[in-house]
Amino acid sequence: MNVHPRQLEQLIKLKFMDSVGLFSDRSSTSSDSLNGTSENEFVALLQALVESNKLTEDLNGLSATGNIGFLNSKLSNNYPLLNVTDYDQLIQQASEQYGVDPKLIHAVIQTESGYKSDAISRSGAKGLMQLMDATAASLGVKNSYDPQDNINGGTKFLAYLMQKYDGNEQVALAAYNAGPGRIDRLGISNDVQLQEQYSELPKETQNYLRKVMGIRNDGL
Repeated sequence: MNVHPRQLEQLIKLKFMDSVGLFSDRSSTSSDSLNGTSENEFVALLQALVESNKLTEDLNGLSATGNIGFLNSKLSNNYPLLNVTDYDQLIQQASEQYGVDPKLIHAVIQTESGYKSDAISRSGAKGLMQLMDATAASLGVKNSYDPQDNINGGTKFLAYLMQKYDGNEQVALAAYNAGPGRIDRLGISNDVQLQEQYSELPKETQNYLRKVMGIRNDGL
């Protein structure tokens, strides 16, 4: 079976948006088909892509009644790169679940990855909120390239840091970037101390704070 890359990209994008409820006006009967393509046809197309790329992904979990979801990082370049507003619902859900301002989540995502779900840094941080594998695992994130999984994990980590530093937002952000161990070694526990010891922070963290707080305060 020949699969046109553009066709498959649209299929995956539509399927993802449907699975997370971005099509709020879809009826229950419309979920059985995807832009004229049935679940079985979608799986067949996806299988063809895997075979054409000589990948050995396990598609046993894909079924006509189950959620398609994303494959693992070997197919990261084929993940749908959605518009900023397409993530609003996922961010709002994470915000409500963990009590983190959605503007702050947006600002972190913009700074970390520019809303690219397949982003990976030189150090190996992955996805929208740039989670390292060990951190992702500790947060229960199974696939850092899955936008919902990544946003949920990154927001959970932000909530933990906000709690650890008693709601001091800038300290939590500095710890998100540089690691809480480094912030603790500097003896920084609140935003006043952070400003007093700003020059002791890594340059990358200083720039990170300015950018995140700028986006967070000015909006997207």
